[in-house]
Amino acid sequence: MLVNTHADRDHIGCNKLFDKAYMHPAEFDRYHQAIGREFTAEPLWEDDIINLGGQCFELILLPGHTPGSIALFDDENKILISGDSIQAGMIFMFGPGRNIDAYIHSMIKLTDIYGSFYTVYPSHGPFPVDYGIISKLITGAEQIRDGKIAGTKAPFDTPAEVYDVGVAKFLYK
Repeated sequence: MLVNTHADRDHIGCNKLFDKAYMHPAEFDRYHQAIGREFTAEPLWEDDIINLGGQCFELILLPGHTPGSIALFDDENKILISGDSIQAGMIFMFGPGRNIDAYIHSMIKLTDIYGSFYTVYPSHGPFPVDYGIISKLITGAEQIRDGKIAGTKAPFDTPAEVYDVGVAKFLYK
């Protein structure tokens, strides 16, 4: 079963090798623009449970990085698969559909289940990260939004600036 946490190209590039993909419908337009209409995706909704032969994941909608970004929560094993929303690397927050206020709200939403997971597996390394990173990402994103930290020029050609919040870097415009 192929589940995409969102429809950025680096996450859907090999979808054509599978019969079908699953993702939140808020990603369908971006998905079809990138991969073509002949490759369909099936919807997954918040609170859906994916059972992979006894290991169950609950879908949590986390808009912000993209409109339909999701995480997969395994309560039994206390892990969260976070996609790009939670990571210690670069979090892209520029371009269509990216919204820092929605991102902050999504991260705050995860604090409601603190203690239910201890380990976060992001899409990009390092792997894993401690769940405590979430509160630091909230603070950093709020500081960026409120103009309390300055950005620097991105190391590659992009219309965003890099905001280093200590635990991660946001590319934001």
